[in-house]
Amino acid sequence: MKLVQKALEQNRTPRPSGDVLAEGIQKKKKRRPHGFLSSMDNDELISYAKKLIRKNAIKNRSSLAKADDNLYGILRKRNLLDTVFPHPEGVKKIKRNKMIEQAELDYRKTIRLFFDLLGYGV
Repeated sequence: MKLVQKALEQNRTPRPSGDVLAEGIQKKKKRRPHGFLSSMDNDELISYAKKLIRKNAIKNRSSLAKADDNLYGILRKRNLLDTVFPHPEGVKKIKRNKMIEQAELDYRKTIRLFFDLLGYGV
């Protein structure tokens, strides 16, 4: 019995002592109260997110998700990511393929001709 107890004691991971925290080797984690972010309205949430972004020098959405995944999830759920990280001016949205546009026009012309032949006149 003593051997088992001694083996269990040796396999346990030591808790961080006050000395380790005092030396700055381990950081003490800050915990937010439950529902802290979800209780905020949109304006408070945006200002909190912008402060966090400035404080941690966050450059993009993925690094925000790594820094605080709960905040990122709530911003995404409320569709506020564009207000926190606006799209750059020079970046255009996906360009449409000219061949696809031409095919759509041809399809519309074909449908119009078909309905004209049937006498519906669209």
